[in-house]
Amino acid sequence: MSFCFLDLCQRTDADYALLQQRTDACAKLGRSYELRCTMPPGFLPGEATIGFCRTGDRYFLYIRPRISCKKEIPALSGLLAQGIGTSMLQVPNIVKKPIIWLPAILSSAVLGPVGTMLLSMTNNATGSGMGTAGLVGQIMTYQTMVATEAPILVLGKILLIQIVLPAIVTLLISEFMRKKKWIKYGDMKLDL
Repeated sequence: MSFCFLDLCQRTDADYALLQQRTDACAKLGRSYELRCTMPPGFLPGEATIGFCRTGDRYFLYIRPRISCKKEIPALSGLLAQGIGTSMLQVPNIVKKPIIWLPAILSSAVLGPVGTMLLSMTNNATGSGMGTAGLVGQIMTYQTMVATEAPILVLGKILLIQIVLPAIVTLLISEFMRKKKWIKYGDMKLDL
């Protein structure tokens, strides 16, 4: 099913009840319910996937921009969809096996104080907590910090504390957890 994003805002109560039923049915299978959607004129990208998922009695909405490339490369698709798109794609996998979230949480717990206390990194309300979703976190960090620091220094700090170190620390923690057999390859597999 494909629809315009604005149509979602103009649905009836019966439409929302049907959406809830479909989301519930998908949740029982450990999946989210996704719809293809065209965005309003002037929005980029022009198409996106709108997803609904359920955890317990709570419902979540996520928007995944449609990114295409000429050759199918699953690892690249997953990296772009989660890294630049939204990590909410992992919610169905996290619901099935919550421990897979631990490497990212521990990495944030370790690197958050390093970034703020040692590197004096700052952000604004829009960018805080965004991570790499749409690069909003990085763009807002840059805009906030260049007022007081050299742009090249700010870019270096952003690359180090928001991209490189989180990738390394998360990988180290997840490899440790794999050796302990707490998690395994395939736990975070995406069906893109």
